[in-house]
Amino acid sequence: MRFINILLLLMLWAPAVAGDVVARVRLDEATRFGFPELIFGAQEEIYVLPYNSVDGLKRLKEMVGLRLLRYPCGTPSDWLAWDAVEEGYWPAFPKARKKLYPDAYIELAKQLGLEPLITVNTTLYGPHLDGIVNRVNPTKVESIRRGAEYAAKWVHHANVENRSGVRYWEIGNEVWIWLQGAEYANHVREYSQAMREADPSIKLIACGLAHDAEFSPKWLKFPDDPNWTTRTVNRNTFDGWNEALLSLPEGTFDYIAQHVYLNLPDMEALEGGKDVFASIHRAEVLNNTIAMIKKHNSPVRIAITEWMVNFHWEPFVTPHRIKKGTLTTQEAEKVTLASSPANQFITTLLAADWMGRMIASGYVDIAVGHTWINSLTRNWNYEAQKAIKPPLLEPAGAAMKFWSDHHGGQVVPVTVEGGPSYVHEDETVPLISAYATTDRDKVYLVLINRSPDQTLAVNAADLVAGQDAATITEHVLSAPSWVASVWPTVEDSARYPIQESSQVLATDTLGDYQLLPSRLVCLEASLTKSSGQ
Repeated sequence: MRFINILLLLMLWAPAVAGDVVARVRLDEATRFGFPELIFGAQEEIYVLPYNSVDGLKRLKEMVGLRLLRYPCGTPSDWLAWDAVEEGYWPAFPKARKKLYPDAYIELAKQLGLEPLITVNTTLYGPHLDGIVNRVNPTKVESIRRGAEYAAKWVHHANVENRSGVRYWEIGNEVWIWLQGAEYANHVREYSQAMREADPSIKLIACGLAHDAEFSPKWLKFPDDPNWTTRTVNRNTFDGWNEALLSLPEGTFDYIAQHVYLNLPDMEALEGGKDVFASIHRAEVLNNTIAMIKKHNSPVRIAITEWMVNFHWEPFVTPHRIKKGTLTTQEAEKVTLASSPANQFITTLLAADWMGRMIASGYVDIAVGHTWINSLTRNWNYEAQKAIKPPLLEPAGAAMKFWSDHHGGQVVPVTVEGGPSYVHEDETVPLISAYATTDRDKVYLVLINRSPDQTLAVNAADLVAGQDAATITEHVLSAPSWVASVWPTVEDSARYPIQESSQVLATDTLGDYQLLPSRLVCLEASLTKSSGQ
């Protein structure tokens, strides 16, 4: 008896004649590996979570299938004074709003049944009190050690004093904005030593760099250091930054973190989808990071501690941004178009494909969607919205839920033979992506057809070779109204144009399955070994 969960994403723009077999799926079951359950992670701002009830958050957790919650969520990590939250350095910190304090976060994670992941601040070694700026000077090891001691006190408070058992601790968030690679490597070495002394059992995550980057951190100043030069330009390269980290002694840290954001380059859904799918197919961040890990023969794994597809085009922020003057009328029109059902449903397919790439990499153990209540679900304030309508899944949330519902405990490499391709910017990109996972006695074959008007025939009979399929159930996620005008917002009561349905199919369907346009499909096959096995 076994499960085989196959996730096959078919990104289709070229015409396909119904009934023609264009793809055959093969499994390499000899090289399977464990499924990364913490791939279903999220984060949320510390001043958003307090406005949501525990019951409401439990409902959202079950909707999406979450397993992990990162704190204190991206940018707040860079200014949070863990023992004096009101005294951080972030200039726009809304002091009048409620906040989720560190101990309350851990308690919330426990109540929700989520794995906690904490990002410690690498910019300070104490709270900002009475005009004293306790920032870490990255050029002075003594200052770095004070920052490390401050972080270690948090570990001690959480895991020794409170016995919270927080396993995952991240050393800073996007610190390449103001640090150089060698400086951050010094941070990781010192923070690792101090934090592991507080609790040797913790897993440490170092902040990697996904792409060459340039910033202007002029705010970083040390008036008492005559040798300090204001950093009007701070440049880092992928190679230089990550080499500095992976050159540290083995065991200094356990994971290298990358942040990946995939956005449509224009508002035309199908054309933009081609561009993003090409990026997902190349998977440069994953492949380059894995290559560097292998080069150093390192046991380090990968944590994608932030990811999202079309993160900056959330329709619910449009009225607020127009009112504040941060969005022009022309930009607002783009947002409306970007928020259309066509665009959003394609975002769902792209998010599902990106999750598949992370899972199939064999290196990504943790992934964190940015953000839970704004980009995975539409539920900024559950208490205020529950009287209007139930909380809803955003595109990435729908993709995460689909993966959560349809996977097994082992990942299996997949080869797709005979699939079509398209040319994007002189690059030939396959139109088919395939992912597989296994358990005991079921097969889950998940298919995505990106074409709005073409049906594709898929031969997946090899997946159940030598076995008898007792039943095959088709689960469909579709958007039949995806050519409608505008994606619903939190202010209206309209349903999202995503519909779910299920039906039982004939057992020979895998040999010639007709994948209808614009569908996310799961073929669930119950298996028993044939009498000859």
